[in-house]
Amino acid sequence: IRIMPPNFNKMIKKETNSKFDIDIDNIFGSSILSGAFKSMSAKSTSFGYNGIYMSDFSVNTICPYNYVSFKGGKLSFPENMVLKYNTTISQSDIDKILGSEIYKKAISKMNKDSSISSLVNIKSSSIKISNNKLNFKYSLTPFPKMSGIFSALTSSIKPIDLSFSTNIRANNGKLELCNFDINSKNIAYDALPIINKFNPLSYGINVGKNAKGTLDVQNVNIKDNKIQLNGYLVISKNE
Repeated sequence: IRIMPPNFNKMIKKETNSKFDIDIDNIFGSSILSGAFKSMSAKSTSFGYNGIYMSDFSVNTICPYNYVSFKGGKLSFPENMVLKYNTTISQSDIDKILGSEIYKKAISKMNKDSSISSLVNIKSSSIKISNNKLNFKYSLTPFPKMSGIFSALTSSIKPIDLSFSTNIRANNGKLELCNFDINSKNIAYDALPIINKFNPLSYGINVGKNAKGTLDVQNVNIKDNKIQLNGYLVISKNE
């Protein structure tokens, strides 16, 4: 039995700002309007929400009993919900992530971090997928906060380019850059842990006004110049 409330797809689209094909298997003799259902699967060919962009995103519940709440046309979660997901991140998705206001704010915040801003200021960044690797390029201004006599010495220093290629792996549920191949001789290897902090492929996603979801990454691979990953989406209760 599959019964969905009126405009259910519109509710999901409103919450995620993406279009989904949704299939819900209800508990026998009940309607999803009651909030209880056996399972749900959803697919989107272009998922974009809160600075996150993915292609071919699919998700499905893993518990035999699930519960959501519809109040005033709004979707909320009385209990934690765990879903399994599979998705692909393309070059187009990465370009959108880097162009998002959320990533720009993250860069601005890092540039104001005292532990980093005394060393470098990031002017621009780009990421390209090539030969099944991530190729980063940063334009950096070194020692931007020098004062006094040192400011005269550093004022004429032009931005330098740091470029490197890297693989990516899952570590403790998050995406982490690894296996660096440095193409710049201007930055020491010790600076790479700092650069890794700018990894845009780490996700925290808000689902609805008060609920918060976390994408837990179990497996990741770059194939055909696309990032393929799967894991679990954990949505925290908000009632």
